[in-house]
Amino acid sequence: MSNRDTIAHWLRELSPGDGAFRLDQQGVCLLSDADGATLRIEVPEASGRVFLLSHIGSWRDDNRADLFEKLLKANLFNLETNGATLAIDERSQRVALCYGHAVQDLDPGRFESVVSEFIETARSWRERLAQLSAAPEQSAAVNGDDSAWTMIRA
Repeated sequence: MSNRDTIAHWLRELSPGDGAFRLDQQGVCLLSDADGATLRIEVPEASGRVFLLSHIGSWRDDNRADLFEKLLKANLFNLETNGATLAIDERSQRVALCYGHAVQDLDPGRFESVVSEFIETARSWRERLAQLSAAPEQSAAVNGDDSAWTMIRA
């Protein structure tokens, strides 16, 4: 079984009864929650790794340098990111949380834990980034509900 087949099988097992979580032809599965947060799970054919990515916010021009410095400091040893990496996606002008793991080092339970922990870390950083990048006069209230994730249909 290829790495892509393995992850596809585990995604179907994680699906809420209907088997809707699946990889497309490019090895990508996009999931979203009720708040519109998106998780991209990608398994490049020859990499041997599964990658998780979630865009967690954006920045204002007037706080860009300060925010980027805080994000860079948070990446040190990945202690504040549960092993993930904060990145700047210049194409979309958004901050991304990224994580990669060797498929051979996973089993179904560990894969589920990796995905769950990544979702929680992304949610936490989404809230933190909203507070860091909010205009001084704005409130940074964020909904912390534990919404279910669903597949995005293209």
